[in-house]
Amino acid sequence: MYSLASDTKLSREFFYKNHDKGTGNSPPSSKELRKLTDLWGKVVQDYTNRQVSVGSDKLNAISGIADDFQRYLGGSRYLAGLWEHSLPRDLLWKRSQGTPLPRPIPKEPSINAPSWSWASINGRVDPGLYFKRSAVFNCEIIDCQVQPKDQNAPFGETASGSLKLRARAKEVLWCPDDTFIHQRKSNGEFVRIAKGYLDPVDNLIAMKEENSFLALPLVLKTVDSPYEPVRRSGGPERNLLGLLVVKDKIGEWYRRVGYFDCRFEDTSEEVFAVGEQWELIIR
Repeated sequence: MYSLASDTKLSREFFYKNHDKGTGNSPPSSKELRKLTDLWGKVVQDYTNRQVSVGSDKLNAISGIADDFQRYLGGSRYLAGLWEHSLPRDLLWKRSQGTPLPRPIPKEPSINAPSWSWASINGRVDPGLYFKRSAVFNCEIIDCQVQPKDQNAPFGETASGSLKLRARAKEVLWCPDDTFIHQRKSNGEFVRIAKGYLDPVDNLIAMKEENSFLALPLVLKTVDSPYEPVRRSGGPERNLLGLLVVKDKIGEWYRRVGYFDCRFEDTSEEVFAVGEQWELIIR
């Protein structure tokens, strides 16, 4: 379905290097790694725009491409559709607007793909954007493990997946009327702190019931695009990106339900700059 050589701007010589799969004998340069990472995002975006008749086949169907990518990525671990070398970025995917297809509801939480993987929802996915060197990672990924359903098919369907991270999480409220997340101030008033994007629309009903959940800031980046808004101070906008999670009603772990993007003045950044660090597991 894809030809790496024809779909990238990598030099032809790159594809003739001694890329010994899994050993990293000839790892890509930082420039090559960025291009390959961006290409994977394009593959995910195009692939998720297609219809898959059986939800559990989503990772199976793309496994051959993932296998090929790992050969060129120098042994980066494949994690249910994401890559270890770019995990903070890869976690920041979001459902493309205009694709209101619900997440398949498995009988068990471990079936199909973990909630932090784009493979856990139906509909087109927009991958996380490349971060410049000025980006600041506001989280620490402690561990990420994926157990394939078939040990002979490590790039296929997963039996389980667990992501453990540490971040300065905040308990926030979801407002479905304006699609923003809010925090309650000490005087009882609510302040709007970020734009929220739920993964599947069926989470909207769940969020009305849950009402409160956690916002996990992952990356603080500077936007210098002429198409992006500029702060009133005249400097480039600093966007804080992260995940929205809710705690499982039974287990001591969380599941991803969305993504948020702070596109305001420094208020939102300051909200997440203080408080206690949370260490939690997302499945």
